[in-house]
Amino acid sequence: MTDMPLTLAQHTLASGPEMNGYFMLVIMTIVVGVIAVLSIAIGIPARVCMQKTREREKTKREIAAYVAEGSITPEEGAKMIKAAERGGAKDWFGNKA
Repeated sequence: MTDMPLTLAQHTLASGPEMNGYFMLVIMTIVVGVIAVLSIAIGIPARVCMQKTREREKTKREIAAYVAEGSITPEEGAKMIKAAERGGAKDWFGNKA
């Protein structure tokens, strides 16, 4: 056998069963870490999207309640809902969107 340095794969295989167990632990840790990062990267935007939808629906229910109790007219309520769908309260206050 020559005195050439071993590659990583040869070193891992040549180091015995305890080194193979360590190598598997490192691989499993990397896989678990990647899964954790991906779940966070996907979960946070999904949560934000759900929160926005929930708040939008809550606003529509509140406007409908004001219309039902007579605090605002149905036309004002429709205008407020349309303004919220287009981009926010600035449309309700007369600014162009």
